[in-house]
Amino acid sequence: MSDNVSITPGTGAAVATDDVGGIHFQKMKLDVGGDGESKPLGQANPLPVNVIGVIALDAASLAALESIGVSNFPANQLVTLAGPVALDASALAALESITVQQSALPAGASTEATLAALLTALTSTPAVNTLAQPGAARQLTATTTGSGISTPLTARRISMVALGSAIRYSIGAGTQTAAPTSHYIGQGERLDLSVPAGAQIAVVSATPTAGVLELTELT
Repeated sequence: MSDNVSITPGTGAAVATDDVGGIHFQKMKLDVGGDGESKPLGQANPLPVNVIGVIALDAASLAALESIGVSNFPANQLVTLAGPVALDASALAALESITVQQSALPAGASTEATLAALLTALTSTPAVNTLAQPGAARQLTATTTGSGISTPLTARRISMVALGSAIRYSIGAGTQTAAPTSHYIGQGERLDLSVPAGAQIAVVSATPTAGVLELTELT
């Protein structure tokens, strides 16, 4: 059977409708009055709503909340109540006894031990490279031939500058020999170095011109 039923409007009467696509839908108003009375729905006569029930939380029920673990709820799960919650004095007092259960830290999280180790590392005194006092002064001739003379050093730190020529040098524990492949210091360049105990140094010129390595032991 097709939708819609055609009617013949009466004379002298009008029915409120809403024309939707050429079809008239009759407008109707809600009335919330009881039997034998009329109360049109509005601000003075709102739509009646019946609350199904009231959740009463006493001290015993609140104490039971202590056994609820966070893991019992899915992630991002919202918990809603169907009605108002009545909290009396004993129920509010019971809230003080509810504690958050301890959960395990995720993998890689800081623990008390790792935090203590970090604090120790941050507060420990770092090694400071302080200024030293000049000790023995040495002038080492860098010849253009040979492997240089191995000169003993008494300090653990030295400052040296090459004059007259770039210089090749060898430094370390025990007797040293300098060669064209030894460490390089340019003419006029200054280097500050720490050396092992009982170190010796040997120098040769890196150019056809002889030079001098001015060396100061730092104490």
